[in-house]
Amino acid sequence: MDREEIIFFIKKAKEKKSKSLDLSNRDLAELPVEIGELTSLEHLDLSYNSITEIPPSIGRLVNLKTLLLLRNSISELPSEIGALRSLELLDASHNCFDTLPKEIGLLSQLRSLDLSYGRLVSLPVEMIDLL
Repeated sequence: MDREEIIFFIKKAKEKKSKSLDLSNRDLAELPVEIGELTSLEHLDLSYNSITEIPPSIGRLVNLKTLLLLRNSISELPSEIGALRSLELLDASHNCFDTLPKEIGLLSQLRSLDLSYGRLVSLPVEMIDLL
C-alpha cells in the first residue's frame, strides 16, 4: 500500500469519525503524520507491517485505548506516546527499539503492555508509577 492509499484511508476514517482503524498486514513502510488527525480513534492496529518510525503526531490520538504495533521494524517510540492517557493496551512486541521514552510512565490507564521479542534492555524508572 502506498502513501496516497494510506492517506485516503485516514481521510475516510476522519470523515466517518471512526473509532477503529485496522491497517495491519498492508506492507506499510511508513505511517504518515496525518494519522494524528484521527482524534476520535480508540483502536489502531498497525501490526504486521514494515514501519520503522511512529510520527510524533500519534500523541494527538488522546482517545486511543488500544495500540497494536507488533511485528514491525520500529526503532524508537516517540515521547509523545505519553499523551495517550486513555491507552489501556499497548503491544509493541517484535520490534527493534532498545529503550522506551520516559513518558511511557504517564500512561496511567495502561493495563496490558507487551514488549516481548525485541531489543529492550531496560525500562525507564518512570514506569514504576504504572505498578
